[in-house]
Amino acid sequence: MFFRYTKANFSNENPQNLGTVFNINQFTQDSTSWMISHTILAAIRTMGQTSDSVESLYQQAQQALSQGCYAGAERAYERLSKLDPATAEVRANLGLIYFEERKFDQAVPVLRQALKLKPSMVKSQSLLAMSLSELGNFSEALPGLEKGFHRSSDPEIKRMCGLQLERAYTGLKRDSQAVEVAMDLNRLYPDDPEILYQTGKIYDNFAFVTMQKLAQVAPSSVWRHQAAAEAYESEGAYSLALTEYRQVLGLEPDRPGVHYRLGRTLLARSYQVTSAQDAAEAAKEIEYELKRDPTNANAAYELGRFDAKPDNSTKRRSSSIWQ
Repeated sequence: MFFRYTKANFSNENPQNLGTVFNINQFTQDSTSWMISHTILAAIRTMGQTSDSVESLYQQAQQALSQGCYAGAERAYERLSKLDPATAEVRANLGLIYFEERKFDQAVPVLRQALKLKPSMVKSQSLLAMSLSELGNFSEALPGLEKGFHRSSDPEIKRMCGLQLERAYTGLKRDSQAVEVAMDLNRLYPDDPEILYQTGKIYDNFAFVTMQKLAQVAPSSVWRHQAAAEAYESEGAYSLALTEYRQVLGLEPDRPGVHYRLGRTLLARSYQVTSAQDAAEAAKEIEYELKRDPTNANAAYELGRFDAKPDNSTKRRSSSIWQ
């Protein structure tokens, strides 16, 4: 494969690189309205416990959450969920804790139970979709991710769902849609370093897929040879790049810019292997490009570099185009 692009392997990514470690306060809003209900109190009294102990357990859980002590919060919420399995918010918070602990396989069923009890918990809907995405269940995750990204008014949820949506589209080989999401994320969060990093990977992946298709549908075309030449040149594989650039010129002898690129590659190889012949050929190719297109500033600059070297044996001849 000649392309410099590498296909992004999102399935093996460290999920932290996809923004999946959340500020837990962003997702506990669903539980702020929860108070110890009469149903819970009745259940506790049948077990010989007091409401104070329940409130204490709840306070312990909330304190553990605020301190980022997920193991302690998990134990407390698991006990609370057993005391009243019909309280949706308790299960929603437990699902969030599992998610934070990267126990996605445990988060999914708990979040499903919470949403079955109370379907209106929109943040839990987004969290379930992201958990499914983390498990690689992209098709199942897609509706929730799309809803969270396109409809949520919460900037943090929109951002997280967008990052996971990129991942899901890429995993489903819907690369053009992944690019669309990446562009939207760039517009919404222009200075976010993680967004910029992931967007670069999405663009790189899309370039790889596009160039791969070009090689399949038109393997002998001038476009394919030029793409290969540019890729090889960027990798420093100058001899291979020169072969491809000459293939381009074999198909289109006066293709704009290619003589300059050929000369630039020859010049780079001349430094690599210390070849006066390559340097001399580079000067000829660049000069030819400038003769064809006097407005080519890059070619003019490269010729100027030749003239600036007092001991350059490849300095332009008296038949220069400037005469």
